Amino acid sequence: MRSNQLSYLALCLRKSAAKVELLVYSTKYGNKKNPELFEKYPEFILLLWLIIQKKYVLSAKFKKTLVMKEAFRIEYILKKGSVQVLWKLISTPNGLSEWFADNVQSEGSIYTFQWGKIREQAEVLSVVQGESIRYRWMDEPADSFFEFSIQHSEMTGNISLWVTDYAEPEDQEDSVNLWNSEIEKLMRRSGM
Repeated sequence: MRSNQLSYLALCLRKSAAKVELLVYSTKYGNKKNPELFEKYPEFILLLWLIIQKKYVLSAKFKKTLVMKEAFRIEYILKKGSVQVLWKLISTPNGLSEWFADNVQSEGSIYTFQWGKIREQAEVLSVVQGESIRYRWMDEPADSFFEFSIQHSEMTGNISLWVTDYAEPEDQEDSVNLWNSEIEKLMRRSGM
């Protein structure tokens, strides 16, 4: 395979049937979707293509990098409180700065989170006002996200905050512990 014959290689990781699909777009077909993917990671994508074609043997260390992240959900039952206050804490830069990060800025649908000198950006993927907000870290695959969902029980007055996130199977326990710590800060801040 010649590199000049390809406009790019796009890797699509899908959970269905635990397969790794590699989409190869040839310049002869004129497909130019996401050319920056090939430009940003040409060696990695070419290596994946060779692995799939069984022309390269994976080392155990490299196999670990191909592990799929899996979704998990955690429910936090909060004391009676204000859904509006909780919504502001999970959906606005000022609210997120109070418990999730040292500082949060937004420019359109892009939020920049800062912890000390570390900065990460996330895109807001969807919002159901007062109910749920879904973010995607900019350096993560398009099909992974983290989401906050609020459910309010009229009968008991309790509020449930659901957190959905993705982690590799061996890292899920650490991710849950991290969310437990973060949500504890949120509950202290909100008084819930």
